[in-house]
Amino acid sequence: MSKSGWEVEGKLLRGEDFSGESFAGGTLRDCVCESCNFSNADFTDTKLQTVVFRECKLLGVDFSKCSKFLFKIEFENCTISQTVFSRLDLGGMSFAGSRIIECDFLDTNLRKCSFENADLSGSVFRNADLREASFVGAKAYAISPGANRLKGAKFSFPEALSLLHEFGVEIVY
Repeated sequence: MSKSGWEVEGKLLRGEDFSGESFAGGTLRDCVCESCNFSNADFTDTKLQTVVFRECKLLGVDFSKCSKFLFKIEFENCTISQTVFSRLDLGGMSFAGSRIIECDFLDTNLRKCSFENADLSGSVFRNADLREASFVGAKAYAISPGANRLKGAKFSFPEALSLLHEFGVEIVY
């Protein structure tokens, strides 16, 4: 069943399977989605306004197609894979504790975002604004200091050593 044009406000959606659903042109406002499956969901022109995804599965979602009007999402302990966040303003949002596998963050504002304790295996950051973002406790990220803005970003040891990879620096300890 299609959710196109669906208007949901102030709801808790728990344990729902929305895999393959189309939310095109709809609105989710002030909602919490908990333990839901959004794999391959279509969010074209969808308004996501203050939506928290908690312990959800998001596979193959293209958030760059969402409406940019009052766009605000957060993720808590989610599994996010092969998902596109490119060209979005995600400043100040949280991805804390999530598995963010093979996702695209190209030309994305991630200033002051939290990636604390996240697994970023295979995710791509290019021309991203990561100033003042927190990667404390994060792992498996490959972030090029030359291709992204990093001033004031926080990283923890030993993962921070991966920032030197592109320079061909050998770390011996």
